[in-house]
Amino acid sequence: AGQVIIDGTDLGSLDDDGLALFRNQTMGFIFQSHFLLPQFTVLENVLIPYLIYAGRATPAAEKRALELLDRVGLNHRRDQRANAISGGEQQRAAIARALINQPQMILADEPTG
Repeated sequence: AGQVIIDGTDLGSLDDDGLALFRNQTMGFIFQSHFLLPQFTVLENVLIPYLIYAGRATPAAEKRALELLDRVGLNHRRDQRANAISGGEQQRAAIARALINQPQMILADEPTG
């Protein structure tokens, strides 16, 4: 038994919704498999964590997503479906997605394969 406290928050005191919100606002996840949604564009995939948190993309969120895509070299692919870009590009989109909410920490599982 014990406690997990991150940035002053006791995770054991949170219900499932509270834990989901905490993860969404505090952590970014990059997996070995990118887990992009193929029916969405690259830009929409990057915005998904923000959409889950806020319900809709604000102009500021879209601007941040475009800046992140530019930083990972994918701005020119933003309107393409995720399954239409290469594996390396998909992984870079996943990195941008992990950074969209400006998380305090990144959890990465072999993010470059």
